[in-house]
Amino acid sequence: GLSGDLSTFAVSPDYVDDGTLVAASRSSGILYISTDGGDTWDPTEVVLGTGGRHTLLFSSTFASDRIILAASSIDPGPYRSTDGGTNWSPVGWYDPDRPYAGGFVGGSVFAMALAPQDAYDAAAFAGTIEGVYRSHDRGVHWTQRCSSLAPLTVRALAVAPGDPSTLLAGTSFFETRIDGQPDEYDGNLQLSTDGGQTWRTVSGQLDRVRGVAFSPGFATDGTAFAVAGTPGEHGLADGGVYRSTDGGLNWTEVLSGTMVEALAISPEFPNDRTLWVSTFTDQSTLGVRVSTDGGDTWTVLTPSLRAHALVPSPNYGVDGTLFAGTGDQGLHRSVDGGVSWTQVLSRPVTALAVSPAYGASRTLYAGVQESPGGPGAIYRSTDGGATWLRLDAGI
Repeated sequence: GLSGDLSTFAVSPDYVDDGTLVAASRSSGILYISTDGGDTWDPTEVVLGTGGRHTLLFSSTFASDRIILAASSIDPGPYRSTDGGTNWSPVGWYDPDRPYAGGFVGGSVFAMALAPQDAYDAAAFAGTIEGVYRSHDRGVHWTQRCSSLAPLTVRALAVAPGDPSTLLAGTSFFETRIDGQPDEYDGNLQLSTDGGQTWRTVSGQLDRVRGVAFSPGFATDGTAFAVAGTPGEHGLADGGVYRSTDGGLNWTEVLSGTMVEALAISPEFPNDRTLWVSTFTDQSTLGVRVSTDGGDTWTVLTPSLRAHALVPSPNYGVDGTLFAGTGDQGLHRSVDGGVSWTQVLSRPVTALAVSPAYGASRTLYAGVQESPGGPGAIYRSTDGGATWLRLDAGI
């Protein structure tokens, strides 16, 4: 069995046809792949570094290019597959004997993004402890692209849908606490409008940025969101939600005084203007909040649910379904946009993925920890979370 828990899942954007999933073990770092919807799993040749953050990324045009990227913040760089996960190669690992070849100086990849294959400049991007790195050849060769800015740690990164020349990066940097110890408390937002070639700071000093996301209709509405938050000293926590409506150039705080752990935007945002966040402050859970007017006003939906993952159904406009994964209250499901909730799994959720074809298949996967310190397990539901099957994963 899996010793520990799963750190993350990823589901192929072409899941209906290929049934492909990848999963990473938090404790061993082994990367596993399934090509039959999770019925069976095989270990790949990749062993990611443990003790850090794991990132898995399918190309949005996976059906044609078969590219998957995998990275750990512990390793010197990511791994890349161009055959759907059968074979892998380390890419961008810096060689001090060949500095002219480029690569990740310092490693520590925290986030990745990949422009569509058919984009004018189909580049790949990585957020690292030394700023943003860019690959002009979809992940083979990498160079640092933050020469005009201080090389801050980038923990959040996104490419605008419909406009791959626009990217957002959320940073964090160290400040000195009252007791004189350094800590990663603060951050800012950085914007690129030329495909990651150059970057500029577009916000003032924020708390540590935990997530950035574009509206699905960004090409027409120019809207983007960022969430920030830092657990501070003496149990205090601060942060907020920030919004831009002019393509990322200017930002306004639309929710303040609360640390934000998760952000989700409705797939129908251009029509329903809906987004959700999971918040807490001062050691008190404030739960999941919703805004149905693009962030102007907020309503607390669950005053006691602290979710580290919020995932709406890809078919949300029809089924109104939203999932919330927690570390202490299992997995919860709402079928009315978050107004009411039902617990559908009781064990701690370590990873969560919903099929891109959820509207038709009602399929989702959850990585759970079955006992404290014990092995993890993968569960699959094919009825929207009503019932679950523990997969004999062979891992």
